Amino acid sequence: MTLAFKARRHDPAIASFRYRVLAPIRFLTARGHAAEVYDEARFGAYDAVVFSKAYRPADQKIAQRLKAAGKQVVLDLCDDHFFNPAGDPDYREARGQLLAMIALADRVICSTPVLARAVQAEAGLPRLPAVAPDIYDQAEVQAGPPTPPGQPARLLWFGRHGSPNAEAGMADLLRISDLLAEAQALRPLELVVCSDSEARFAELFGSWPVPVRYRPWTPEAFADELGRADAVLIPLSDNRFVAAKTHNRLSLALSAGVPVVADAIDSYEEFAPFCYLGRWREGLEAVLLRPQEARVRAGGARAYLEANWSDRAVAPQWEAALGLTGEAAAAAVVADPGPPVPTLGQWLGRERRRDRPWLVLGPGAEAAPEVGPGQGELVMSVGLAGLQAGPELACLLDVEDLAGHAEAIAARARWVLVPSVPHSRGWLAGRDLDSWSADVPLLARLRAEGRLVRFDLWPGSPDGLVAPLEGPDMPLALLAEAGVRKVRFTGFAEPQPSVSGFDGLRSILERARGGLEALTGRRGFSYEPL
Repeated sequence: MTLAFKARRHDPAIASFRYRVLAPIRFLTARGHAAEVYDEARFGAYDAVVFSKAYRPADQKIAQRLKAAGKQVVLDLCDDHFFNPAGDPDYREARGQLLAMIALADRVICSTPVLARAVQAEAGLPRLPAVAPDIYDQAEVQAGPPTPPGQPARLLWFGRHGSPNAEAGMADLLRISDLLAEAQALRPLELVVCSDSEARFAELFGSWPVPVRYRPWTPEAFADELGRADAVLIPLSDNRFVAAKTHNRLSLALSAGVPVVADAIDSYEEFAPFCYLGRWREGLEAVLLRPQEARVRAGGARAYLEANWSDRAVAPQWEAALGLTGEAAAAAVVADPGPPVPTLGQWLGRERRRDRPWLVLGPGAEAAPEVGPGQGELVMSVGLAGLQAGPELACLLDVEDLAGHAEAIAARARWVLVPSVPHSRGWLAGRDLDSWSADVPLLARLRAEGRLVRFDLWPGSPDGLVAPLEGPDMPLALLAEAGVRKVRFTGFAEPQPSVSGFDGLRSILERARGGLEALTGRRGFSYEPL
């Protein structure tokens, strides 16, 4: 059976797209199933399409075509969009669309048992929808040492600022303001709110009983705050929308070894041995006065998450929910993908690579005789042209380059840098490194040899990149974000001057230059053409 996953929005910065589309494609493919991101041009190749929170009229038309062609329609839900206590007109319209899509679906899948029961009741389904849970998200950082006793403890809240159909988000912190005021008497503390709306923060926290600070959410900001936090706080509003949520925020914090104090919902209950669930006074006292005790408690979560919520643990539940538990699934062999692939930031931190100057060779670069051991530069090539220089690191985006020039790449580059989700023919393909390794032997070889390095091309991830994918901006932004201080570059085409009257048609590189210069200038980053 060939499966396609069609999301409401195909955007890896959206958590549901990562958890409910990219992750299932990855682990189902690894178990021998054919699964990919929906492509209209391949409609005829699909036996079933999984609609991930996608139920608008355009999605319903695709579902009707699938039904007419004798194919399966699967609706996957991870939020309770039926919940609308304020009678919001947009959610009233969504309810009608959702019911119409459920009527077309051969299967309905939900992310939690609580959500499955709510959907069954709202839609009048004769059977409970199947449950296919999210995998856990391993944090890229680990908890640092506790804040010294003489300094204020650092408490962290992170998440979206709110939801239009339910009490949730930043306002949840109002539920524990008195508890935090009491805790302040035990030890000075600071609350950091890492979220996506400074306006909402100003509205809620103009007057607050403890010191509170806002930090805009970016991958780097969140990782920084999580690694330094003495505890993560997750108060939750008491409503049906929140009750149906998954464990993602809780398990993300615990995967970093950071203590957590949280309210209890159904999906959190099994993690009670590793956090302080519904025990606010006890939990706050522990993280403020007995931080080592709190960290020991959180420290046991990592092994539990890997055993019960990793790809290997969750994949069989998806297979069952999708009806893939026949002979093919039973015979599928889960291959060991090999050692973890470090991020560019992690790799640069080894052997003092971050402290050395770098030369970036673009597609037009010739071998650079000016660069050699005497100058001390490390060389990054972008694309295939710079391979002749024998680079320390070769950056390649497309699987076609990796497959078609495998021997040259393996022979000339010491390490190879690729996106965590490589491109195919210039576009995001929706398949991660594990998935591509079966089709591109070079990836498996480099990984086994410890010569593969990864980064992410989308905002909202640990090595997230906010830069155009043209010219030197992409590699320079990567190196700047990773802490490199001096870079020279050559082999990139200069932008052509704008034509009078057509300023809107300036090249992407020319228009984006100011953004990169602002980033590098702020960080004291030295870069210029060779």
